[in-house]
Amino acid sequence: MARTVDAHCPFCGSSYRRRSPWPAVVFATLLVIGAILLGTLLMLAEFGARLDDELNDQVEVVQRDFDRDVRRLQDRIERELDERLPNAGTGSGP
Repeated sequence: MARTVDAHCPFCGSSYRRRSPWPAVVFATLLVIGAILLGTLLMLAEFGARLDDELNDQVEVVQRDFDRDVRRLQDRIERELDERLPNAGTGSGP
């Protein structure tokens, strides 16, 4: 390779100075870090959606069981009151 006093080759026009590989290395590193962060974000979003679905399913089960238990308790209280209180239809009043 011949060198002239100019900063560029008179035949092909390329620069005589070598380019540093660091900008390309930094860019590639940032690109990889960005891809990793994006992948992590997508995995966490999917995990959050699955966790939310699972929690909703569990809440529905607990709510259904609670409603059933409240209905049973209400029926039991009504039966107990019906046994203890006289019928309002019998006219044994003053």
